[in-house]
Amino acid sequence: MVKENKGSTKNEKKNSINNTQDIRNFMNLKKEEKDEECDEKIKQDNNKENIKNETIVQKKKIDKNNKTKQKIKTKSETNKNVNITYPSIPKSIEKRWEDYKKIIEYAKTTNVYLGAHISASGGVQNAPINSFNVSGMAFALFLKNQRKWDSPPLTEENIKQFNENCKKYNFDKNLILPHGSYLINLANPDKEKREKSYLSFVDDIKRCEQLNIKLYNFHPGSTVGMCSTEQGIKNISDCINRAHKETSNVIIVLENSAGQKNSIGSKFEHLRDIISQINDKERIGVCLDTCHTFAAGYDIKSYEKFEQVMNHFHNIVDSKYLKAVHLNDSKSDLGSGLDRHENIGKGKLTLDTFKYIMTSKYFKNIPIVLETPDITNDESVYKYEIEYLYKMCAKEQ
Repeated sequence: MVKENKGSTKNEKKNSINNTQDIRNFMNLKKEEKDEECDEKIKQDNNKENIKNETIVQKKKIDKNNKTKQKIKTKSETNKNVNITYPSIPKSIEKRWEDYKKIIEYAKTTNVYLGAHISASGGVQNAPINSFNVSGMAFALFLKNQRKWDSPPLTEENIKQFNENCKKYNFDKNLILPHGSYLINLANPDKEKREKSYLSFVDDIKRCEQLNIKLYNFHPGSTVGMCSTEQGIKNISDCINRAHKETSNVIIVLENSAGQKNSIGSKFEHLRDIISQINDKERIGVCLDTCHTFAAGYDIKSYEKFEQVMNHFHNIVDSKYLKAVHLNDSKSDLGSGLDRHENIGKGKLTLDTFKYIMTSKYFKNIPIVLETPDITNDESVYKYEIEYLYKMCAKEQ
């Protein structure tokens, strides 16, 4: 763990301000582009001379835009392989961290594997490509539509291409963290509704097995105000034990919650109590979401408090069960109980918080996954955040 250097507090504060400004500048890239596109077009006159003049003006604008695009075109290997165009990374970051190979080297040297929850639109086979595009060393994805009960099964071609792309882009299957459907609620006291959730739940796990993925993350659920927390925890653990019998090797990962009304998982004790009722403890784990942790009342802003929270987690749950991290800033205050993710450096947490996490002994060799808002609508914000975080932590070595 890297401790704060008290002797350089002023410089760190100045750097933190500059870093945050870099992030904010990047966040405004898309807005500026859209503003340019929204400029009102000149109305054409029937007069031939006006039409001719307008044509000349438009041609100059096109030439200028083409030159600008050429200047900001990224040099990454990404665009050579995939037809996706990203907005430029601010020069202050681009100069410090141009080469994706440096990320690979740093990740393997430090055993810190950072990525993002990326799109699997068009099929799960596209997820490894999309993760590579954003400089990810790990990734999360939905294995089916997360807002529908029924989804078509994986095809042999889906599976084949997924495996080929994981191999091509060098993704370790142990660093892939599928996310369960938002509809699943294994705590529901209504047997019929809980069974519907269970069938979707176990279908996800079987898809993981088809793809040879080792982890599966999901939200424990809610009592919906119709039963006690203890009964909800029993419902969850019963479903997990049942799923273990129907599947063979996937580790089921419980994600901590932010503390929304009736939700289970906001307290470390909830996670402990679920795990205590699982028969096969080799196939159960926990994913800590930094936004949820903070919103649930666990203060991780300073180094000392971060260490206290992690020691508390170890004493209550046991850190051997920590299998993944969701890395998010928080729009909401400490203890608010609100699940509101924010981009790195823009929320209530500090950049130092993410430095602690990225350099912590607790988070080695597990997937660390960004779930920050995709404000650019093309996932390029993840590329920026991943490269920024890796570079920030490399300075501490």
